[in-house]
Amino acid sequence: MFADDMSSVRLTAGLQYERLGRMSLVSAGVSTILRLRQGDGRCHVDLVLLNGSRTIEVSSQPAAPVDLLCDHARRNGKDPNGWAGALATAVVEDARRWGARASARGGSAQGDLVRLLGQMCHPMLIAVYEAGAAPLGQVPRWAAPAFAEDTVAGCARKLFGVGPSTRSVVRALATLLGRPEVPWWALAVTVAAATVVEPDNLAQALATPINEAADLALPSQEDVRVAQAGLRLVGATRARRLLRDAVNDEGGARRLVAVLRLLGDVERDLQWPPPGRLADLERVCLRVAPLDPSGPRPVGPGPAPTTCLVPEAPSAAHPPATRPPPAWTTPLAAPTVAVHLPGPYAELPPGPVAQALCRLPVTSDIQLVLPRTQRELSTWGRLLGNCLADFAPAVAAGTTAIVGVRQRGALVAALELRDGCIAQFLGPRNRPPPARLSEVVVHHVERQLSVAPTR
Repeated sequence: MFADDMSSVRLTAGLQYERLGRMSLVSAGVSTILRLRQGDGRCHVDLVLLNGSRTIEVSSQPAAPVDLLCDHARRNGKDPNGWAGALATAVVEDARRWGARASARGGSAQGDLVRLLGQMCHPMLIAVYEAGAAPLGQVPRWAAPAFAEDTVAGCARKLFGVGPSTRSVVRALATLLGRPEVPWWALAVTVAAATVVEPDNLAQALATPINEAADLALPSQEDVRVAQAGLRLVGATRARRLLRDAVNDEGGARRLVAVLRLLGDVERDLQWPPPGRLADLERVCLRVAPLDPSGPRPVGPGPAPTTCLVPEAPSAAHPPATRPPPAWTTPLAAPTVAVHLPGPYAELPPGPVAQALCRLPVTSDIQLVLPRTQRELSTWGRLLGNCLADFAPAVAAGTTAIVGVRQRGALVAALELRDGCIAQFLGPRNRPPPARLSEVVVHHVERQLSVAPTR
């Protein structure tokens, strides 16, 4: 009976709330900044920009309107918590008017408002919050339509499709939503596997009590697509094993997506069929990712890489360098060059200096390798978590050279050569490599550079 109510109230100094039937507007001063709309059995939230001439829906990001509100409060010299608390009270009233289940829990006013907007936009979050979850600032876009459903069965159909949404899958999903945190990465790989494995396997994955690190970035639609393509590529039997491995290990789901992304890069170089266990598949993909253009292409699992990056001691005839200059551990941007790359599979010409470095192994388990193509250099960047892909034009122009450091078959670092010198030498996420690894690699490189061609 409240659907056609129209009213305007002053929530607090500088903040106005106007109800227009199935829509409510939030204004800061004379500018409308937010819009709440009732529709499709839930609420929609829009940011209002450019004096109302443009709106952007942010229903899947309940923290975004709260951040905007608090920013306006600070610019008006007001208390952000006071504005958030006043708006939360109005939002609860609208939820009741529109028949939505949303309630405040107390605590931080800003967190409470994020929680309220999340519940109104995504009813599936109600059970998660009732289990004690912290306010979720964002719902992945691939999951937002499913979490906007008001029943678990409807949510399952949106996530997995009508066929795989059996009773066991729905029950397992209900159990997952009853946890205090949503394991988004595990849910993402389960969604990706829905067209490959049987519903019983999906139910088992959903019911696995796994915890994920709270600081992980949310999986994107592209992550789901990559996982789906990779699982289809390996087939149902291996997909079942990979899914089981992913949801049974903390961080395993995100790791599976990374491995399947790498699988798409190195598919041509693998010996098929690939392994069906996550650790084995990761090892095989890592072995074939960094390859020397002039060397043989190793296939098969080979010796397992290790997380210990300490190489064997160098020979007494060639003592290691004492300490690398600090500048080598400072990340540098790629040189700017006017080179057009014809495509990701176009060969990067290896320079004579880089080729000379890679002719001999550093030690029995350490090799220097060169990227063959732009795509392979991009793969290195994903493996090491840095921006190596940006260096492809400079490598193609001969301005710089990128050399990978492979230890026991796995890429563990990369160095850049400019003007016949080491410009930078870094490991994963641009961190300095272990000291003993640096010593033997730097000694090898400097010794080779002293006799190598100048260019």
